[in-house]
Amino acid sequence: MTRQPDHPTAPDFQRHLELHLRGPVLAYLEEACSYANAHGYRATLAAVADTQLQLSLHDKQGANSTYRIAGDVPNQRVVLEQHYSNGDTHRQEVSLAALNETVIDTELAAFCTKAAGLHLGYLARRHPVGFW
Repeated sequence: MTRQPDHPTAPDFQRHLELHLRGPVLAYLEEACSYANAHGYRATLAAVADTQLQLSLHDKQGANSTYRIAGDVPNQRVVLEQHYSNGDTHRQEVSLAALNETVIDTELAAFCTKAAGLHLGYLARRHPVGFW
């Protein structure tokens, strides 16, 4: 019997990452983008590369902040970055397995609140009282 490697190969990791980004991750970012636009903010979502998504959010004064999810294929990690118009940056690396609904919702809630004072009201329906 052939032993499977402890970690997927770089091409396997990239393929799994691309599927995850195009599926559930994209859906969560689209939801935040639509919510922001429906509530008077200007938000855009872009696939910057096969392994990278970026949400741009402008506050009411027009200042732009960005939230980026990018694959670090050689290290088999996912980088979550928040860049704010005031120069603040928050960066976190997680495994692909850890990139789930709760992590993304938490990241998006923090990003939208700090970037534009926007509270993602729809998140309360997904998480139990006391989650936030």
